[in-house]
Amino acid sequence: MFVDECVIDTKEYYGEFWDKAMKGKNGNYEKMKVGKASNGMFVLPYDSNRRYLAALTEESFFRKMATCVNVSKAQNVIWGLDSDDVAECVAEGGSIRVDDMAEDFTKFKSEAHKIAGIVRLPNDYVTDRAFELDKYLPKRLAKCFSRAEENVFLNGDGADKPVGILHDTEGAEPGVTTAEIAFDDVINLYMSVKPEYRKNGVWVMNDETALALRKLKDADGNYIWNHNTNTILGKPVYILEHMPGTTSGNKPIAFGDFSYYWIINRRPLAVRTLAEKFALNDQTGYLAVEYLDGRLIRREAIKTLQIS
Repeated sequence: MFVDECVIDTKEYYGEFWDKAMKGKNGNYEKMKVGKASNGMFVLPYDSNRRYLAALTEESFFRKMATCVNVSKAQNVIWGLDSDDVAECVAEGGSIRVDDMAEDFTKFKSEAHKIAGIVRLPNDYVTDRAFELDKYLPKRLAKCFSRAEENVFLNGDGADKPVGILHDTEGAEPGVTTAEIAFDDVINLYMSVKPEYRKNGVWVMNDETALALRKLKDADGNYIWNHNTNTILGKPVYILEHMPGTTSGNKPIAFGDFSYYWIINRRPLAVRTLAEKFALNDQTGYLAVEYLDGRLIRREAIKTLQIS
């Protein structure tokens, strides 16, 4: 269960995890079993998991902007929901509407999708007592997983992976379709998002698209991109390498409120060493696995520009 595994904060577990298990040695089973996941993997100790999540948030656009939810259910499928919450003036002694709102929510399935990554370190570092493996490895893993997460949260098709922002039927709704990006297309995309979602809206694109937009001007020679603040129409621009380019059929720009994308953390990061796999290279490998899901719970909150 997610909550239980994230609070393994005993000194005994921390010591066995970093001084033995992460250095390819056999840790004390009684001290380690509380964090045993599967296939010889062990979840990060509490302090290390916090260090990992802090580094992951620093690296990741989605971990900053999306809504992250920790789920403590052991079942493989849970139900998430979204609804329109309502507040209104009511006369003293008057009735409050509840019946017509009781079923006002959208349900969606949440799976436990697996993301795995491997990082390697020279054994000179792993065995060096002065090298702070417990501080270095969580940050290194965060860089590895942030890129993998960004890809699936954008482009995931829902088959053994989360449903990404750019999914045709369950991702962001199209706001503009154009053969070539023009000044008015960007304005139209901005205005296609409702004011309630524009309030906290941000732009997302890759470097290629950003370069094109930096050069985009109106008829009077005014740039649409504010080069002093790196904003478009007052809203921040984020460059994501896994956003597609401007070729036909792609969706190179997304704009809206990304807090309506939910990241559902199903299990914390678990790690095991791969000492023998890389022994000939005098290296130690670290296989890490996390289970999560992701879904845009309100499609209208983000709109895309699609190239026809």
